[in-house]
Amino acid sequence: MIATEKGQLYLSRLRLNPVSREVMRSLSNSQCMHALLMRGFPVGDRSEHNVLFRLDPVKGSREGLIDVIVQSTVEPDWAYLRREGMLLHESEFFGDGLVKNISSLPDRLQNGDVFRFRLRANPTKRIPWNVWASTFPKEASDKLARRERSSGVADPARMDGPRVPVTDLSLEKRQWVQAGNDLDEFRHPFSAEDLLFQWLEKQGQRCGFDIARPGVSPDPITGDMQTGWKSGDIQLSHKAMVFEGLLRVSDVEAFREALVHGIGPAKAYGFGLLSLAPAGGA
Repeated sequence: MIATEKGQLYLSRLRLNPVSREVMRSLSNSQCMHALLMRGFPVGDRSEHNVLFRLDPVKGSREGLIDVIVQSTVEPDWAYLRREGMLLHESEFFGDGLVKNISSLPDRLQNGDVFRFRLRANPTKRIPWNVWASTFPKEASDKLARRERSSGVADPARMDGPRVPVTDLSLEKRQWVQAGNDLDEFRHPFSAEDLLFQWLEKQGQRCGFDIARPGVSPDPITGDMQTGWKSGDIQLSHKAMVFEGLLRVSDVEAFREALVHGIGPAKAYGFGLLSLAPAGGA
């Protein structure tokens, strides 16, 4: 396992063995998949190695095969996957192995470049604590009580409200009803697809790219909600959407940062990896 110098970037493609018990367990639990892949890197947080990954179904596969695309700034060592029977066709993707050095890619990017892209994202919004607490007082009170039991103190001024999918309109609906309106008459000015597009558009403004309206669909492997469990029976639930289309680089420095560090939240659980291909390619 090699800790690489600054400026290195690696891409791995791993075809998982669908009959491996460990693979099956990891596919059904996002925390297990995170832990499985992090075994390929030196000890440390995911962010130290800028590990991003995405699960892609293999096109045309009748067996339902799945590839894991992994990008990192440290060269991984996938020997344990081979050794434990979790890979298929492990030496065929890049001619001489599982890993390709793509360190020259960021420096080749220029403003105005156009690419096809794929992004598996967790499009969410953070509700401010005071807004959430005034709209859902019982839920907020329960959360404060749990925090106090676990840590001995719960300061509302330092609490975060929940992170929810951008398509979740529970807050707006509750506020509508609290204002004396009939829930059946609630209408939001934007469709779910509009809200998803607006989320990606904001990411583009921050990350240095412009987009035409992309295609967006639920993740083909997990569906639109990915689940998992952490220690202590903490359930994980993440909105999982795949965006595909064309983008144009508008701020190359910001775009390079986004390419290496990822886009949006929940990067530890398979979100945020931006994959690029020539505009006329597949």
